[in-house]
Amino acid sequence: MTVHLIGDGYRWATDADVQDLEKILRKAEIHYSAAKFSVGADVFYANRYAFLEGKLVAHLRPSFVGLNYFHGHPNTHEKFSLLLDKLSNKGDRVTKIRTSHTAMKNLLESRGFEGRVQVIRIPVDCDAFRPPDRTERDAMRRQLGIPDTATVIGSFQKDGEGWGTGDRPKLEKGPDILCQTLTAYKKINNELLVLLTGPSRGFVTEELTRSGVNFLHVTPEHQADMAKLYWALDGYLIPSRDEGGPKGALEAMASGVPVVSTPVGQAKDLIVNDSNGWVSGTFEPEELTHLLDYAIAGSTQWTIGEARATAKANDLSGQTAAWKEFFGRDGSANHK
Repeated sequence: MTVHLIGDGYRWATDADVQDLEKILRKAEIHYSAAKFSVGADVFYANRYAFLEGKLVAHLRPSFVGLNYFHGHPNTHEKFSLLLDKLSNKGDRVTKIRTSHTAMKNLLESRGFEGRVQVIRIPVDCDAFRPPDRTERDAMRRQLGIPDTATVIGSFQKDGEGWGTGDRPKLEKGPDILCQTLTAYKKINNELLVLLTGPSRGFVTEELTRSGVNFLHVTPEHQADMAKLYWALDGYLIPSRDEGGPKGALEAMASGVPVVSTPVGQAKDLIVNDSNGWVSGTFEPEELTHLLDYAIAGSTQWTIGEARATAKANDLSGQTAAWKEFFGRDGSANHK
């Protein structure tokens, strides 16, 4: 049976997830398609909204419906409460839900999806994301025009509403927390330079400009170019109020970059303070600023080896068995 994969076509995180899943399914010898659909086949929605809004393949009467559900705790925003209600109302059509962290698994199971939720991390490709040698690091910084003396903090995400300029902040991603933390950190380290990627970042660029924080906003031509941007970093900051991953956590860890994160998503599950990164206890910029300074100062027990080991434990090459289980190709009865 073929698995039909449905992304969102925006060439950002969801479509990257589909590309990763394609690699895993090829290794697992599970047939898949992203274009040709047939009646009664298996369907996997990488974008939950495509399922919840009834788009694309409802008329094909799929025998198996799986979907990603990474973030959206109702305590974060009322819209997520409504989203969960919509999911519950369509619950009888859902065969299996993949989430990336234990908090969301517990929430979904409390909403009637017991036995149908499986934690499969948002993975990283450790062959693509790796620590640079000194020559590679220097070359990347020269290419970006970054001074040798700069302390470079990365933020690679989409944190504006919609797909335009992003002047209206997407608060669950914490762009306000990001800007407040970086503004405070600049008072400690005047050599700060922020490296941004991702669409719809107008709020962040405007706030950093207003605060006098130097930044670069770059748009890689290809998704594969993202890996090299980590080579220019001294640290990576995750300011979100709600997350599934984010992808940047494991990507940075695989690349040998210290990660400071709020207590969200799989970052909260995977990061151990002073070992492979840092997770704050709150969402306060003051605490994040302290952790960022602690991490960058180097007076810590953090090691590239521990961070890299965590990334390797969540490499996409090691997820074959989990996805076989998810789609019922391991002999389990996941189909209705």
